[in-house]
Amino acid sequence: MLNTQIVGVTVRLFSVWIATWGLRNLPAFWVFGVSDAPLSARIFSYTISFLMLLIAMLLWHFPLTVTKKLIPVAANTESTNLNLPQFRNVCTSLLGLWVLSSAVPNSGYAVVVLLARSSPLDGAAHASIARLTLDILIGIWLLFGARGLTKFTQLGEPGA
Repeated sequence: MLNTQIVGVTVRLFSVWIATWGLRNLPAFWVFGVSDAPLSARIFSYTISFLMLLIAMLLWHFPLTVTKKLIPVAANTESTNLNLPQFRNVCTSLLGLWVLSSAVPNSGYAVVVLLARSSPLDGAAHASIARLTLDILIGIWLLFGARGLTKFTQLGEPGA
């Protein structure tokens, strides 16, 4: 496996991470957008969301451009003894562990807070529940069932 392939796969997985971040925060952005927040704050929130999506798409579609900027020209043709499919599986599993490492403790905290709460749930609480549920589902999928994501990261590669 060439060094450019390793960095290219890593750049694509980083774009998945950015998209995952955006997806995880989507319920909060939605609640913030429909709330009585000032217009400037809502525009700022939507601008950040749009920029993150744009960065994720650019990194996904142009991983080799980023790779050429990150590693020296002399190292582009060097090879390592890594198996590309195994490398992808390890990376997606690590992404899943990263998501679950924050989702599980936050879910435990949310359950305690919700059980101790005496008032009805507001929009922010519903957004928090939606985010934690989405976090756990994404984390479990990345950790155990990311074969589809692994196949998806192969798109556009020579010989794929």
